[in-house]
Amino acid sequence: LGIPSVTIARQVEVDNGKLKVERVVSDGYQIVEAPLPALVTVSHELGQLRNVALRELMAAKDKPIQIWGCQDLGIAALPMRRTRMIDLYMPQRKSRCDIMDGNTEEEAAANLALRLREARIL
Repeated sequence: LGIPSVTIARQVEVDNGKLKVERVVSDGYQIVEAPLPALVTVSHELGQLRNVALRELMAAKDKPIQIWGCQDLGIAALPMRRTRMIDLYMPQRKSRCDIMDGNTEEEAAANLALRLREARIL
């Protein structure tokens, strides 16, 4: 389409003609900015789908579907390239994550310091 695209968004904001997106990556999330117009795909973390009343569902069935072509969007059609998926997999996490227990933040920090001393990091 010749416009920026951001995939797997979990939060989307528009500010001053810019798109600010928090997107999901393999080991957490990433915040990116893009100019508008842009294409955004979302993850399940963006929010819960709302339940639709049967009356609204039936009314939607009769509404026209808006279809936009390249001319409507002011872009030129390019020859289609075939995409072939070679592999799809979940990356294996190679590092371990330990959660520091504690009834307060200070206690959790003390437990972290103790662990780091035991590992001879501190």
